[in-house]
Amino acid sequence: MKHFRTLLIALACLIAAGPLFAGGSQQGAAQAGGPVKLTAIAVTHQLTNDITTFKWLKELQQKANVSVEWQQISADWGDKKAALFASGDIPDMIFGGAGGTDFSVYNGLFADLVPLIESSGPNIKKMFAEKPAVRVLVTQLDGKIYSLPKYNKIVNSVASLMFINKTWLDRLGLQVPSTWDELKAVLIAFRDNDANGNGDKTDEIPMDFNQLGGIFTPHYLMGSLGLPISNYGQSGYFAEDGKVKNWFFDDRFKTLMLFLRDLYAQGLINKEVVTQDYSQYQSLGRNDNKYAKVGVTFGWDRSDRFGDALGPEYITVPPLKYRADSTGRVFYSNDTYIEGANGDNWSLSARSSNKEAAVRFVDQFMDPVVSAQAWLGGISDNCLKDNGDGSYAFIMPSDPQMSPAIWAWTNSFRYAPYYIADYLKLEPEPSYAEAAIMREPYLEQLGYYNNSNIYPESFMKYSAADNQTLALNETNIGSVKERWAAWLVGQGDIEAEWKSYVQSAIDAGLNKNLEIRQKAFDAYLKAL
Repeated sequence: MKHFRTLLIALACLIAAGPLFAGGSQQGAAQAGGPVKLTAIAVTHQLTNDITTFKWLKELQQKANVSVEWQQISADWGDKKAALFASGDIPDMIFGGAGGTDFSVYNGLFADLVPLIESSGPNIKKMFAEKPAVRVLVTQLDGKIYSLPKYNKIVNSVASLMFINKTWLDRLGLQVPSTWDELKAVLIAFRDNDANGNGDKTDEIPMDFNQLGGIFTPHYLMGSLGLPISNYGQSGYFAEDGKVKNWFFDDRFKTLMLFLRDLYAQGLINKEVVTQDYSQYQSLGRNDNKYAKVGVTFGWDRSDRFGDALGPEYITVPPLKYRADSTGRVFYSNDTYIEGANGDNWSLSARSSNKEAAVRFVDQFMDPVVSAQAWLGGISDNCLKDNGDGSYAFIMPSDPQMSPAIWAWTNSFRYAPYYIADYLKLEPEPSYAEAAIMREPYLEQLGYYNNSNIYPESFMKYSAADNQTLALNETNIGSVKERWAAWLVGQGDIEAEWKSYVQSAIDAGLNKNLEIRQKAFDAYLKAL
């Protein structure tokens, strides 16, 4: 009901603001040689500044002779998207907000970019020629292209790290845990002692994480049980020995939930973990740079998760064994595909009367130097330095209290399409070098992956009929998945409910979705 009310509110707002996007198809013509008017939605990160203040973005518009009316959305895009797409009246361009099953569920809403790329996209064509796999990524089964991708040579193969406060461990005379039991013992010590040394024994939060189904969560602990998560695994789908499965309905998830429920019951997990949003999650980890409040948590890197002041207190926890006597491989997550390439960063309305102008504008993003600015901030905005020798470097923030990683997010447009080419000489913000070091404990686990147990969800392609089936079933399956929240906080009996929980997912279409995804995965493996 909550999501339904949100959907109704979003739809009502869109109806009330109906004229906003009418120009997408009817008011875009240039006036007497002036710039072509385009409308756009930009899905942005919560840290990102108003993109209309970016000088480099204004320069792109001037060069393409377009004037873009932007609507920026940094929260609740899923609910807003459903109402907007169902209305059929979308702006000319959508940055970072359309993809996956949208193109079949909303058939006819988006323009096929193939002929437009041929006529107005020289940089896009060049990127496809240099990276044929990227073209495969965005090409539908019928040969049409409805979205433009990002490609970034500077990536890490593990998106989410498990952190522990080493300062707390040292203060309490503890070692880094190596098993689930040892982790629990450490969390109990964090709870019962003044681990952060501020004189208050009650303000420590032993463990915190984002909501399950997100990136920064303890679902990676299932690697301890031999489950090979890949590419975030947010939807639950993974591949094991060539077979597509869903970890939300795997017995290893039951084992994880029993463990997390026990931790929660003993006050070892943040009591607000089910209700907090991402900004609250981040804020708690940073605590205004005062003192550390969280013992064990998950994030991209230390500066992003904790800020520069508290970051040095944390280290990466190597992948845990389930028990000391456990045998078999311990996995972590291999996120190479989704970190390095994503296919859903820009789409064009089929009703737009200025398709060529829109593609001419977005084509500039695929110039590697422009892409560097989309990723790290503009040259004219003093975020990126042109060294004059064909190389470029991130400029550190002038405020010493500002984290470089946060500064980069603040000034970048990372949900736009871009192409960080292999040959581009680019020095990114320092957290990428540190991030590589922080990921060294997972290098052995990355070596356990091969084509049969990496599930590259973003590369999977489906027929229109299969896409519609997947989308319909996934909505119903998603409702079943939400049971994790009640289980975590002590409602219901996990063991007693498990069979009916799995059956509910099957009744909602899980097996059919697995069958469709298996067919696509087999085709992908065959192509390899």
